[in-house]
Amino acid sequence: GADSTDIDYIIEQEEKMLWEYIFSIAPQKSLFDVFLIFNDFHNIKTVLKGTIRSRKYSHALLYPSNLKEEDIKSAIEGKKFYMLPDGISDSAKEAYDILTKTGDVQLSDGVLDKACMEKQLELSKEIDSEILKSYFECFIFYNNMKIALRAAKAQKRSNFLDDTICEMDIINLTSLKNAVLSSQEAVLDYMARLNVYDSREISESFKKSPAEFEKVVDNKLMSIIKEGKYVSLGCEPVICFLLAKKRELLLIRIMAFGIRAKRPVEETRERLRMLYE
Repeated sequence: GADSTDIDYIIEQEEKMLWEYIFSIAPQKSLFDVFLIFNDFHNIKTVLKGTIRSRKYSHALLYPSNLKEEDIKSAIEGKKFYMLPDGISDSAKEAYDILTKTGDVQLSDGVLDKACMEKQLELSKEIDSEILKSYFECFIFYNNMKIALRAAKAQKRSNFLDDTICEMDIINLTSLKNAVLSSQEAVLDYMARLNVYDSREISESFKKSPAEFEKVVDNKLMSIIKEGKYVSLGCEPVICFLLAKKRELLLIRIMAFGIRAKRPVEETRERLRMLYE
């Protein structure tokens, strides 16, 4: 059978072909900026850490992306953060300062993750699709909840949340902070009271395990995307196809990890997500 390197390479090539196909049929590439911005921020994190630690990083960069590797490299290595676009430059500089002054990787990543979510929320509102607006609002809502749950477990202070939680209309930041400062159970209670995007039911899944929570959240996101099957005009068919194919690749990664780590078949099966069918 194929070893882990073969599987990683196959998935990498599949994703590359997927994007090539998407760009060949999409009416405008800018439709996908909301997805590519994630790769931009991942690459900024990678270049930051590689530069500060004097390590090679090119192999860890994600493609496609809006920002070129050489532009990120020039901005960070030359400390010319203004070369990066608005909405990215300030967070990149802040993350750099945190890493160089405190070495706090979690906070540095959190600052960039918050900026990424803010940008995704902004870009998703420009897409002429209620389904995709709901998808990204749900995606960012649960990313915030994951941050809150981890922060509660680690007993983080209030200012950590200021730096890492993406503000949203559906979240009362003061209430969420109070919950985080109390306990994980208080965060789950807050989610249940909100009851947005099935958060009452989904909060219960965390009590089984964080892995189950991740799975149920992913299934909720897929259920939103499935609504795009019934839209014949607009951007939904292409974007929903992209998300469906990315879900298939995620499942392959989960199965490959289970085989690689010699996990029981039942354990791997429990981690599998809903497909776009």
